[in-house]
Amino acid sequence: MNPTPALPPILVPAGSSLVVRAFGGEVVFHLTGEQTGGAFTQ
Repeated sequence: MNPTPALPPILVPAGSSLVVRAFGGEVVFHLTGEQTGGAFTQ
């Protein structure tokens, strides 16, 4: 089994994350699927 190649580090500047507000709640997405190569989900 081959290990998944490492992704380069990503710096997320303050205030640049995607904020989704719905039904009185708030979710902050700091990284997109494209940035993680689809490796992380929520």
